[in-house]
Amino acid sequence: MKPLSKKQKAVLAQLAARAYKSLVAVGCPLDDQTAWRKEQQQEVTGKESMMEMTQQDYVPLTRHFLSLAAGRNVYIDDNTYNDMDKAIHRLQDMMERHVALDELRVSHFTRSIHSTRSKLHPVSIVRLTPLSILPS
Repeated sequence: MKPLSKKQKAVLAQLAARAYKSLVAVGCPLDDQTAWRKEQQQEVTGKESMMEMTQQDYVPLTRHFLSLAAGRNVYIDDNTYNDMDKAIHRLQDMMERHVALDELRVSHFTRSIHSTRSKLHPVSIVRLTPLSILPS
């Protein structure tokens, strides 16, 4: 499993700080913020350090810190995808790229044909006069 990205670690640290401040504001006697965050991480994920955490740990820990900050259970939409969703997305992406490449090839082919024909048979410019000017 992939480790947490730097952005995910930053988000978790910010959520932990928000939860810590809301608990202190309510009157909970807490020690050092970093030590408290590590205790919470250990409790939720079984890992004290964010360096050890993987993608599977992100959503539960985020939910935990948000629920502490809000003072109640908060539901977060889980944006993680299962393997079938990922496969479908990859297939759709490949099909879209294939269609785009085919359209690019067709436009390049038609341009090359047009430029070849225009070199062989130059197109003369014809001016059209409006019908109202023509004598009746």
